[in-house]
Amino acid sequence: MVFLTILPFFGAKLGGISTLYLIGFFLLTCNACLFYRLLRNITKISYSALIPTLLFCLYPADTTFNYLQHLLGLQPALLFILIAFNLFVNSAKINSQSRLFSYFFATLALLTYESPFLLFFTAPFLKKNTQNRKQIFIHSLILTTILFLYLGLRKIAGESRISQLAPWEVLQKFLYQIIAGPIVVSGTFLLRPWQILSSLNVTYLIFLVIATACFYGIITSLYEEQFKVSYHDFSSHFQITELIRLLKLGLVMIFLAYPSAILLDVNLIDGRYSRVHFSAVIGTSILMGSLWNLLFLITDSKTLLRATVKVLLSIYLALLLIFSINVQHFYVLSWQYQQNFWRDVLRLSPDLTNNTVILVQSPNLQWGKQIHPFDWSVPSVLSSIYEFPKDWQFPPRAYILHSDPRNIEAWKGMIQSNDKMLISNKNHGVRYHYDWEPERLIRPQDVK
Repeated sequence: MVFLTILPFFGAKLGGISTLYLIGFFLLTCNACLFYRLLRNITKISYSALIPTLLFCLYPADTTFNYLQHLLGLQPALLFILIAFNLFVNSAKINSQSRLFSYFFATLALLTYESPFLLFFTAPFLKKNTQNRKQIFIHSLILTTILFLYLGLRKIAGESRISQLAPWEVLQKFLYQIIAGPIVVSGTFLLRPWQILSSLNVTYLIFLVIATACFYGIITSLYEEQFKVSYHDFSSHFQITELIRLLKLGLVMIFLAYPSAILLDVNLIDGRYSRVHFSAVIGTSILMGSLWNLLFLITDSKTLLRATVKVLLSIYLALLLIFSINVQHFYVLSWQYQQNFWRDVLRLSPDLTNNTVILVQSPNLQWGKQIHPFDWSVPSVLSSIYEFPKDWQFPPRAYILHSDPRNIEAWKGMIQSNDKMLISNKNHGVRYHYDWEPERLIRPQDVK
């Protein structure tokens, strides 16, 4: 996550938050180009790269693609692992310069965000019959050594997420992740279009028509031209064999995307925690794209059926694009909820002083679907808005009380016998009380 420090620093110097989003867009573009280049390098079938790359760009399982923190923290890891893949497939020998650099970039990916690293174990299988058993063994040994060194350093450093895990708990979670993860991530490719169709409005319908026409043009002009070249140069049997090989490769990559994400729930496909599916983007895009390529190959001699497949694929891609727009819409709504919330807090609490604690009870508070506007940062927001005197021991903080329509008075457990309120994680009175902060007894007159 080092890029979460470096990129915002330079982005702020170069133009602020808009520059950071431009950097993020540049990272996404580079990743798409590297993914396309990788697929063109690992098979002789030229048309095999276009549809997987479109699915890569419209990946529906991870909805954090436009969340700036994840954009700058996760996408560099994907960039490094894709560079490593491209360097590996272009290296003929295990001691070549390109091969050595591929391990360097794979290590950078591990240090940036660890979950894509395991995908690199599939590197020897990207190109058919280019690596012997000895080379595969050496490759696996190198990656295993790098991985154990990394885990050992984290263990020595006392990384709580690793040092506190019980072996049996890790094994159970590991097995569940690699079984449920591929099922959930593959299901999003069907679920997301259905979600859009079930809530289709006039605006989205217009977008659907325009996007379908654009994708149909891309498939007709680019894809079919590549398809004709490969269909002329290679037999149908060879093409089917290659596409099935890519399909198997994608499936293995999906399984390898989840073992390192044992601290996250693979069933989550919305919000920040959908990043659990981040590393599966490569494998899932290859898998789903290969299925579509096989469908085009099978229907090549049937004109009407092939035209139907083209229209269906165009509509499908358009629906995934609209889903991405829909995610952005939820981000805008969350931003508006956040603006209104803090506007009300500041209006109702004009006399902030040392020791002031603002407790907000709002059982029906809008939390947002794709990103929560009121998360762990809530207690620190006032200090970001105002510059309080440095000699104040307890600058004003705002907390959201644990309160929902089913149990509105759940927060009252924090009230002590002397009418003071104990703010602590032990009584679950407030949300997001920082673990490093000591428990505090709040006098009634300091509560707003």
